Amino acid sequence: MFEKKIIKLIPQVKKWIVIQVLVQWMNMLTNVSLIYMLVKGLFHGINSNWILISGILVLSRIILVFLQQKCSEHIANEVKLTLREKLFNKASQLNTDSFSQSELVQLAVEGVEQLEIYFAKYLPQFFYSILAPITLFIIIQRYDFTSALVLLLGVPLIPITIILIQKIAKKLLGKYWSRYTSLGDHFLDNLSGLNTLKMYGASQYYRKKMQEEAESFRKITMRVLIMQLNSISVMDIVAFGGAALGSLVAANSFVHHELSLAHLLFIILVASEFFLPMRLLGSYFHIAMNGIAASEKMDYFLMLPLKKAPIEKLSNYEIMIKDLSLVKNNKTILENISLTIPDKSFIGIMGVSGSGKSSLAKVICGLYDNYQGEVLIGGEQRFKIDENLINKHMLYVDSNPQLFAGSIYDNLAITNADPEMMEKVLKQMGLWQEGKNLDYQILEKGQNLSGGQKQRLNVARALLANRDIYLFDEATANIDRDSEKIIIECIKKLAHEKTVIFISHRLSSLTQCDKIYHLVDGKLLAQGNHKELISTDSQYALMYNKQQQLEERYGDNHEKS
Repeated sequence: MFEKKIIKLIPQVKKWIVIQVLVQWMNMLTNVSLIYMLVKGLFHGINSNWILISGILVLSRIILVFLQQKCSEHIANEVKLTLREKLFNKASQLNTDSFSQSELVQLAVEGVEQLEIYFAKYLPQFFYSILAPITLFIIIQRYDFTSALVLLLGVPLIPITIILIQKIAKKLLGKYWSRYTSLGDHFLDNLSGLNTLKMYGASQYYRKKMQEEAESFRKITMRVLIMQLNSISVMDIVAFGGAALGSLVAANSFVHHELSLAHLLFIILVASEFFLPMRLLGSYFHIAMNGIAASEKMDYFLMLPLKKAPIEKLSNYEIMIKDLSLVKNNKTILENISLTIPDKSFIGIMGVSGSGKSSLAKVICGLYDNYQGEVLIGGEQRFKIDENLINKHMLYVDSNPQLFAGSIYDNLAITNADPEMMEKVLKQMGLWQEGKNLDYQILEKGQNLSGGQKQRLNVARALLANRDIYLFDEATANIDRDSEKIIIECIKKLAHEKTVIFISHRLSSLTQCDKIYHLVDGKLLAQGNHKELISTDSQYALMYNKQQQLEERYGDNHEKS
């Protein structure tokens, strides 16, 4: 069972597999030589030459076993490094809605481990299992051709057994991997939403569902194990039966005086070496099946289509959208949107929840690419522009900042800014005055920071990144009023130098925008600056006046709508 396409995943390990097979082959020859020396010592006595040669063979075998282990380790390390790098690079080139993140995690962990064993153990054993019986046949046929032929012809019975089991097991292992992936998906989903489940009192219900899925996975795992144990038993019968049959044929030659007792003993001791390589290969059968199943999923992921991006330079950063429509899960999210965002302009996008504001932002940033219509940046189609170029000039900042455990410096260092600039921006965001200096240690997910502090740090990081286009998607949502005020002031100041697209629930923060686009149910209802919309867009005027009344009545303690 050998798949050429799997080798194509990591072509650089081919030479190491060849080296490992040669080392195994030399180890087998050394072992046969030791058996020959043992027989010779029994029948011809032990002398100094015998001791010297036997000592050299024992030392050689120790060295060869060590080299074989080192080759295997090198192949394993190369496989893990190469495959995980390929997966990471591919994931970075795809949109997040193009693949399941939990499936990617499973591929990078379980899938890579299966392929590591496939390359480091199974493949070398596969080629060695072909080479070893042929070599032994050449050696033994010198003493008794018939027994050597019987032993050689018995070896293929093991792979024939493996092939028959493979046909039965292929569907079973497909179910195994499918249920494993499903269990992992639900586990990650439930873990990330654990607080929500507790608040709604639904944790017990989902725990029961997880138990049912785990039990289903346990049953399919036990069926796989039973299949593997049964296959091992069958291969043992074939292997030892074949060795016994070959030994009986050799014994018959001895009875008829066609073979000496020394040669008979040598053949009996070597007979098992015919079958042991193939027998060991059979024990790796489940590894090969899992490796092939993992490689198919990995190959599918690595072959996911990328956007063709021949354009690697833009003359300007004007954004033009023509007749843009977006459908997700059979629901129209955006419909016939046309708008222009000039270079170095301050643009506001507003609308009630579900109006399509965030979806429009994600289309511009490339997080959604299954749209109809045109999205042009600098006069070039968005999907034709190299993604690295977009990332170098555009930054998306949402209301859910991703902070990493470590110091504030560690979180800001990804922008390649110097410490002096970091300090300046932290002071601008009011964090330095609150004791959040560069050495301040942040816990996982920023648990020791308030919501406002986390978002201010997120905006500080965005400012240090120094992009040409900034897209703030509800970056001031669900934070305290002081933090909101600081962030809005920074955004307004930034808009004097950069293109800023600002999506906000608070209309008073959009009043200074050059143009505001009002979305309703995925459609562009109105556009204009604040004064124009107040006089021409009754919905905008009503929302603005209502928010102003709430602010006047409740001040800083009002609940943001």
